[in-house]
Amino acid sequence: MTHPAVTLDGSLFAVGRERFSRAADAYEGWCLLTAQTGSFRFSIEGAGDGRCEFGDVVIAPPHAVLRRELLTPSSFFWARFHTGLDLPAGRTPVADVARLAADLRRLRAAHLPAERGPHALDAGLVTTHLVSDIVLLVLSERADAAGSDDPLIERAVAHLRRHFADPDLSLRRLAQHLHLSPAQLTRRFRAARATTPVAFLRTVRLQHAQRLLVETDDTLQAIAERSGYRSAYYLSRVFSAHLGQSPSQYRRRHRV
Repeated sequence: MTHPAVTLDGSLFAVGRERFSRAADAYEGWCLLTAQTGSFRFSIEGAGDGRCEFGDVVIAPPHAVLRRELLTPSSFFWARFHTGLDLPAGRTPVADVARLAADLRRLRAAHLPAERGPHALDAGLVTTHLVSDIVLLVLSERADAAGSDDPLIERAVAHLRRHFADPDLSLRRLAQHLHLSPAQLTRRFRAARATTPVAFLRTVRLQHAQRLLVETDDTLQAIAERSGYRSAYYLSRVFSAHLGQSPSQYRRRHRV
């Protein structure tokens, strides 16, 4: 593991909660809050407010009051930490939801004894590195958004990453969402990203399938459905055509 970006002061993974134990808090260090399921409302002094669900990460700076309220029964992760990084306060919508989902699955396992394996690493060590990864993910997302020459295409990228598991997501639907024609969207996407929206979506879906093949024992059909494909057969065809091996071969070669 690389050197962590944060020093952890405390953390909690709550499952199926109907309310927060405290409606407001302020801490000497930074605070991070993100939902695995459900939704909540937040406000931070000087950093805005809003509604959050999976895919959103809320960061409150030191000494700022973070107010929160669960809107639906939720499973969420909360952490307090110190860092030398200059973090963006408020809500950051994360485009790389597959990476965030993987971090949350590991955080949940680290905090819940029933889900921890017999040879699991130290929970504090794992949590520190995963919080560091989420923090670096937020910084990366903010930097990408700030450096984009075409904000509309960055919206397209975020939409594709957030909704890749929807098998009905298509070039036509994405173009309609952005009020462009499919040809206009493809041309602008290629200029900004050196690829097409269709190829980008396929890459995101295959990366997610690769992660599930290595990290879970799910059937190929279940992995297909979680990766935006309607059938294991079609996922296998796309996987083999673009990665040069079948999903089962990939799983055998990459499982520890």
